[in-house]
Amino acid sequence: MLGARVVDKFPGVQIKEAKKEPFIIKDRRNGLSFKTLTLEDEVYRLKNISHKGKIYSHLQKEHISTMKDFLHWLFKEPAKLKQVNISTLSLENYAIVVNRIHFLLLEQKYDMEI
Repeated sequence: MLGARVVDKFPGVQIKEAKKEPFIIKDRRNGLSFKTLTLEDEVYRLKNISHKGKIYSHLQKEHISTMKDFLHWLFKEPAKLKQVNISTLSLENYAIVVNRIHFLLLEQKYDMEI
């Protein structure tokens, strides 16, 4: 529903009621936050990994700071990576992180030696 209010009265001007069909307003505030990631980016840029959070500090202790480091661990030592993350990240959120980094690898079409 769309509404209006009268601010001043004007002689000879008559205000009539109007109806409008329902419509959708597009909100772009959250849509612009998706950014392209590269292998040199820090791992905290991934969803569910906060820059000042526990997961990031656990990863830093294992010297996993970039996406490339994360990918190395993901393919070479996945069980060890899960142990680092599992204490603070649910399995569902872990899957989201892994899917996002797989998407990054496919999106950028990186040929890299891990």
